[in-house]
Amino acid sequence: MISTLLIFALLVSFSLYRRYFPVLNVPCSDRLYSQINQVVKIDLRDYNKSYGSYVDDTIQIPVAYLKRHMHEIQGDQVFVIASNKVEKNIGIRILQNKGYNVIGFKLTECDCNCNILKLL
Repeated sequence: MISTLLIFALLVSFSLYRRYFPVLNVPCSDRLYSQINQVVKIDLRDYNKSYGSYVDDTIQIPVAYLKRHMHEIQGDQVFVIASNKVEKNIGIRILQNKGYNVIGFKLTECDCNCNILKLL
């Protein structure tokens, strides 16, 4: 009984960690986004959210379809565009687990001041 509860608690903790704990060493910056040219830009927002605010030179792969369409990403360095922190955390972790180097991210629903963070 106790081992079952412990396993359940560990699974819940792991799930919450993947969604809500911020990914370390990946800066949020609008300036970094405007300076990159040879890095693949991936838009992880849902099609419904990104329809009205399309970003040029990006590959649109919603985070729910990221594992299925990983073959569309050409290159090893990526910059992530997401609508919220949960999409960003899940997407960056998936990309890093597949061997991509995520150099930064931008949130469209950003409630923080991204420009004050230190860049690489």
